[in-house]
Amino acid sequence: IYSILLGTLVNSDFLSATFDTAIVALPIFFIDKPKRIISFIVICGILFFIMALSFDSRSVIYTDIVNGFCFTVISLFISNNMINTKMENKLNEMKLINMSTMDLLTKLKNRNSFERELNGYPDKCSRTVSCVYLDVNGLHELNNTKGHKAGDKMLQYIAASFQAEFGEEESYRIGGDEYVAFVPDISSKAVELSVKNIHEASEKEGYHVSIGVAVASKPDIDMETLLKLAEEAMFKEKREYYSRIGVDRRHRRR
Repeated sequence: IYSILLGTLVNSDFLSATFDTAIVALPIFFIDKPKRIISFIVICGILFFIMALSFDSRSVIYTDIVNGFCFTVISLFISNNMINTKMENKLNEMKLINMSTMDLLTKLKNRNSFERELNGYPDKCSRTVSCVYLDVNGLHELNNTKGHKAGDKMLQYIAASFQAEFGEEESYRIGGDEYVAFVPDISSKAVELSVKNIHEASEKEGYHVSIGVAVASKPDIDMETLLKLAEEAMFKEKREYYSRIGVDRRHRRR
């Protein structure tokens, strides 16, 4: 605004260029929402033209109007490029954050998130924390017989079912075919129903999973112990599954 007043009210060829300089510098030195920056540039340009028509001397009015228009357009161009660059940088930053916290295949939180957030769950609950440990059955065999795309499809389907039951914030992929969820302050019956739903959804597509559940109550919540108990319950169910289908999997136990 000062440059508009200085460039139109003071009859000086030198000072008439102050608006041109200020309008080009505007998107470089001031950061705001894209629509606000662009609107402000346009409003300043219109105001400058009005002031130039009203107060400029005849010797500089033509030059001021042409220069004002050209530099306003240049400012809009610079602003648009800077906005696009900032948006691209922001998108790249978000992608890096997602890559460091999310599993790209299943869209569940990854092991980095799991290890960082594990010991925070006692503070998230008022009474209990349930740990649900899921392991996919038959991934190795499916990869060998139908290829890795079929295996990936199975992992994605089961992950979607797992996340649908236990939520985006509480579900993790901690290994190739292992998922874990922590459920604060939910009844055992509700957890059992979710486990049943996952089993049914998996079997509907011809997949099979083993799921173990463990519960810890305040104030005695040790997350490492809770995780181990859930894993042991999962292994028990896994052994029973392979025993039913007549396969010895003891050599594959981690």
